[in-house]
Amino acid sequence: MKESTPSTTASMDPFIDQGLIAGAVTLVAKDGEVVSSGASGYADLENKVPMRTDSLFWVASVTKPITSAAILVLMEEGKLKLDDLLEDYLPEFKDPWMIQSESEEERVLVRPKTKPTLRHLLTHTHGLQDAPKGAPGGSLASWLRTAAMMPMIREPGSAWQYTAVGMSALGRIVEILSGMPFDTFLDERFFKPMGMSDTTFYPNEEQKSRLATTYVLSESGELTPHDLTFLDAEVGSRAGRVKPEGGLFSTAHDMFRFYQMLLNKGELDGKRYLKAETVEDMTRTHTGDLQTGFRDGKDKVSWGLGIWRVNEQADVCDVLTTGSFGHDGAFGNSLLCDPVNNLIMILMVQRKGLNPMRDAVSFRHEFQKTVMAEFAQ
Repeated sequence: MKESTPSTTASMDPFIDQGLIAGAVTLVAKDGEVVSSGASGYADLENKVPMRTDSLFWVASVTKPITSAAILVLMEEGKLKLDDLLEDYLPEFKDPWMIQSESEEERVLVRPKTKPTLRHLLTHTHGLQDAPKGAPGGSLASWLRTAAMMPMIREPGSAWQYTAVGMSALGRIVEILSGMPFDTFLDERFFKPMGMSDTTFYPNEEQKSRLATTYVLSESGELTPHDLTFLDAEVGSRAGRVKPEGGLFSTAHDMFRFYQMLLNKGELDGKRYLKAETVEDMTRTHTGDLQTGFRDGKDKVSWGLGIWRVNEQADVCDVLTTGSFGHDGAFGNSLLCDPVNNLIMILMVQRKGLNPMRDAVSFRHEFQKTVMAEFAQ
């Protein structure tokens, strides 16, 4: 393994020099082996703490494919079916109301013709709303009871909309069916056996010492520290609810382990975590002709079961192979699998205000181009 290569790690240096990001960690794996791994810039600009390959990141929505995998494990065990109704497991969502029309003076509610299923939750087509900010959320169960009071905004299956409530509900279903807290289930089924010792909802003191500082661009265009307000609690504290939709912290190497399992169709180091046919189903299109993702135009990206898939080489995906799949995080993390070239490409950054799926973010695009130029067939 090369510790770093100019074409992958150093490709981030211009963006660090420009002040777009403080630092980055990159990792590329080919045919199951890490072929490039490196860190550049700073984990802490103010104190000039260098970024390290084992720096910890809040991976945000990169949590979602792991939550989806947990549900699929229970499906394989016969404990649920993807077309089961949400209300079968969470009765607080029974007989929902849906907004038919709304104005400043009036809101008209009707019963939806279709009730949300677990498949709708996995594909972000459920039509549910998140609980309002500030809603009680000391536990996953209490937050979902509040979310269940919100009227639906559209018929399930009629449109794609990215929300937290679907993945939160799936996490709660994992708790109910497994009889253990969501974070414990992930530890026992994935993180411990996979050797993902730095993947957690609750970083310990040693892990927090490696946490990359989150930055946001100030009005003057300078990177300034930003609190992780999404967590509702101090980093490492269990005071806030566990967040199946985006609460995990991890490292590039840990994320490589999970995505290598997916690229291997459910197997890692001789141990099977998901059936091959389950992973194939997870990474195929389940959203039909619906417009999905954060870019205009249909068919460029579709949604599988908790993961997105490249259908067309366009925009930020213009160098990616059709059939590539992965997920992104709100603060710039990007994880991709390319089954055609047997490649994994991981880019870890920590900056608010970056959405790799909405815009052709320059640093992500450059990373993908350099990886494909060097390692693709």
